[in-house]
This record gives sequence, C-alpha cells and structure tokens, in this order.
Amino acid sequence: MRIDYLGIEAFLAIADHGSFQRAAKFLGLSQAALSHRLRKIETDLGVQLLVRSSHAISLTAAGEALLPKAGALLSQLQAVYDSVRVRQAEPTGKVAFACLPTLASALLPQVLSEIAEENPYLEIDVIEIPFREIGEKVRTGRCDFAISLISAASSDLITRPLGEEPYCAFMRNDNRLAERKSVTLEDLVEWPMVRLAPHKRSRQIIDKALEEKSSRIQWPYEVQSSALATRIVSRSTAISVLPMSAIALAPQDVVSVPIDDTRIARDLAVITRRDSTLSPAAEYVLGKVEKYVVAMTAP
Repeated sequence: MRIDYLGIEAFLAIADHGSFQRAAKFLGLSQAALSHRLRKIETDLGVQLLVRSSHAISLTAAGEALLPKAGALLSQLQAVYDSVRVRQAEPTGKVAFACLPTLASALLPQVLSEIAEENPYLEIDVIEIPFREIGEKVRTGRCDFAISLISAASSDLITRPLGEEPYCAFMRNDNRLAERKSVTLEDLVEWPMVRLAPHKRSRQIIDKALEEKSSRIQWPYEVQSSALATRIVSRSTAISVLPMSAIALAPQDVVSVPIDDTRIARDLAVITRRDSTLSPAAEYVLGKVEKYVVAMTAP
C-alpha cells in the first residue's frame, strides 16, 4: 500500500494548529485542498482521524494513536532530506595539495580532523615534500595547490603570501637556556649546534642570519631533516635553529625558545597554477589550511 505522506502532513498540521484555517495557511494550501487531503487519508486508512465541530477539532481514538507515530515518521523523513541536501551542498571529490614537512606535521592533524568532521565525503591527498620539489608538483597538476615558501616569480605559477614563520632555538628542556623567554645568537655560541644540509632552504635562511657569528659557532652535526635534528637535540647538549612548526616533530623533552636579537624567518605562501582555477573542494580545503597557517604565524 502506498503511504500517503501528504495526507499525514495534513493530519499533523491540523492536529498541531487546532484549526483547518491555520493549518491550511501553514502548509500554503486552500482549506478545500487541506480537507481533500484529510478525507483521502481517512479513506485509505478506513478510519476517522478528526472530529470537526463548530467550536473545536478533536482527535478520535485512531487519530490519538496515529499522531505520535506519524510525527516521528515525518521527522525522520525530514532528517533524511536535510542530510541529502547538506551533502549535495558540500564540496565533494578529491583534493591533492603539497606542503612543507614541518608545516604538515604541525598543522594538518588539526586541519584534517576538522575537515573530516565537517565533510567526511571529501578525499584528501597530502604530499609532504621539500621546498625545491613543490613548484613542479603544482605546475604538472599533481597538486591543486601547495603551502610553500615565497620564491622567485614564475610565469606559470601564482604565489600569494600567507605569513611569516619565525625560527627558534630548539634544545632539551633541561638546558639552562630553556627557562628563558627568549635567547640571542650570542647565547648559542657556547653550544654545539645541529644544522641542516646545505641544499635545504632552511639552511640557507639560517646561514644568512648567522653569517657574522658563523666562525664562532660549533657545527658538529649536519642532517637532512628537522625531525632528525630534534632527535639529536633530545639525546645531547646540542641546539638547533629550526622553523617554529618543527616542534611538532620533536621528542617531548625538546622545547623551542624564540630568538629575539635578529630576524630569522621564512615567508610562507600559497602556490597555484596561473592557467586554472581551484575547484570548490580545493577552495574549501585551502581555506581550512590557510586559517591554521595564519593563526600559527600571527605575532
């Protein structure tokens, strides 16, 4: 038997409003159309649901029995409609983006958790790669966008500044400098230091900032990644200068302390292709990522 949802809706509206006139207005119907719907469902069910008098409307025993069940039925149906409508309005598909490894570790667990909660049907591919490889990933379309560093202008890529991420001194939490609110470059001279390999962009930024003191600094360790640098710091008295976000890669006994007597920072940016526009899904993901990057780099 076909379920008469329009009849159920008419019955519920009359019962809720206590008046054919008010129920018809609520549903956007004429009273005649409303009465027709009620008669039809009563005919289908073979029972009278309402008693209409000159002064009031009352439910029959059958109407009293139907009212809570019919109300629950329509509520469930409305929830199904709403879920489909919301899902249709949400961005869907797959989004791929590249990100610097330190930023990925610091930001993406929060970002992806928020996206999964809001839009569980979106598929996201995160590519953690060094700065020197990011441009090509975007250029070839392997990524929709990238969170990277500002670099030389390119005719086929658009670079939009996001913010400035400072570098900090990373050390064990039992180092006497760890108790300070900030340190100076001069404070670092007496400690063995861990630095990144020469081809790393962070190494180039740090070398430029430490140029005047480089001859006085001890560099017994050179590594390929910030993660390894923090592990060496954890097991020794060494200190390393790394991007602030690298704390997400560090063991629990490693802390980061700001450097206050010189500017050591990297300029973050969104990289996109000049010849294409982002899909709604990519725009949505970028908005989420950008929100966290801006919050992290805010002074």
